[in-house]
Amino acid sequence: MLKGMRLAARLSTPWLALALLCSSAHADDMRVRLQGAMDVVRQRLGLHGVTASVVTPSGAWTLASGISYVGVPMRPDHVLAIGSNSKTFAAILLLRFQERGLLNLDTPIGRFLPPLTNVDTSITVRQLLQHTSGLGDYSATQAYRDSTLARATRLWTTSDLVKFIPAPQFAPGTSWSYCNTNYLLAGMIAQQVGGASLPVLVRNEITGPLGLDSTRYVPQELVLGTLAHRWINGQDISARPMTAEWSGAWAAGAIVSTAGEMTELYEALFSGRLLSSASFNQMLQFTGPDDYGLGISRKAVGGQTVISHTGDIRGYTSAAMRVPALSASVVVLANDEPATPVAVADTLVRVIAQATLGAPPLGEPSSKHVLRTLAPNPASGPVRIVCTSPRAGEAELAVFRVDGRRVRTVSRGPWIAGPHELVWDGRDDAGREVAPGVYLVRVTVPGARETRRIVRLR
Repeated sequence: MLKGMRLAARLSTPWLALALLCSSAHADDMRVRLQGAMDVVRQRLGLHGVTASVVTPSGAWTLASGISYVGVPMRPDHVLAIGSNSKTFAAILLLRFQERGLLNLDTPIGRFLPPLTNVDTSITVRQLLQHTSGLGDYSATQAYRDSTLARATRLWTTSDLVKFIPAPQFAPGTSWSYCNTNYLLAGMIAQQVGGASLPVLVRNEITGPLGLDSTRYVPQELVLGTLAHRWINGQDISARPMTAEWSGAWAAGAIVSTAGEMTELYEALFSGRLLSSASFNQMLQFTGPDDYGLGISRKAVGGQTVISHTGDIRGYTSAAMRVPALSASVVVLANDEPATPVAVADTLVRVIAQATLGAPPLGEPSSKHVLRTLAPNPASGPVRIVCTSPRAGEAELAVFRVDGRRVRTVSRGPWIAGPHELVWDGRDDAGREVAPGVYLVRVTVPGARETRRIVRLR
């Protein structure tokens, strides 16, 4: 028996070595392809620095491109602010509390919060998390912006921030609008229910168990690792304190992390290590024109449907996503604003899809496309858009920012089957010319939806 086991071991060793060699070759090839694609897109978009992390069933890669600042290259382990990707953490936290019976997401917020000006106490916790509360956005008010920019070293408290909440936009539950006030109040409720500060609760419930040591709330927690320099409009502004900006964003956007740790979060979330299946299903109940769930949304990136969130905060931008069809997680962090990390992620997703599904190479259209023409692209004037609807029914053509906010509804209503030609004049719904940058053109027709990027020039 022992002799047979030794013989099997001797026979299996070469095959094992060959398998490991093939696996290593595949990993090296994918790294080269991912790195090359990221380098090309970063340079084309003019970004100073980008880090990325890609996790698939066949491997994991952390990447970096560009610089943190002049003379210092970006490293995969650089820490960057993730902005509104912080909202995913708050939603997970409250869902975990609901699992333990500490609250019910359909409970009115008046049960947890004191009366606040311009806040309807009948709003539910769920409406906060899915942006259907109708609240006005405190962070969009001129008073808030003037205050945070004028006093960069001030540490803002929730008591300070709620004073900036403006009048409601609509009655609770009647519409949808992305609003940072929702997560300001959600964070306050988490503290009330959990009996500790938000950074401590997130550390105890999420980042601690997962070993995400560099994922922290600032300025309440110290940065662990090297924080990449941040750039705005081509200027390195890292010498400017961010205390006011970070504390002002708080639950809506004050977390810093690494690309690698963010993919670990997504891997844990989608493998059932953070939430029960019932809670996870609630998280993915999407609503509104932007398909927003609870702290996460559904988009089209790289020709795939992804579950994701984006973020930006004063010189840092981010895109984190799960690609269900590829069982992959992709995160891109940039130290630039304005910037388009989704455009980098789009390219990385296409590289993965081509390797795993035999998807069309980058730039090659699929025969299933319903958005046929988007030209010129880039554009400084009107854009010609040709779409095809497979059958008659309700359809919509709209333009969005890369963070998912609607810019312009070009067409909405009943379409006949067949081709449709429309024009976007480069303006938003208010008639204002949009700023230069990357936008998303989305067409939704009966049985199909497609999103493509377009670059607006000055």
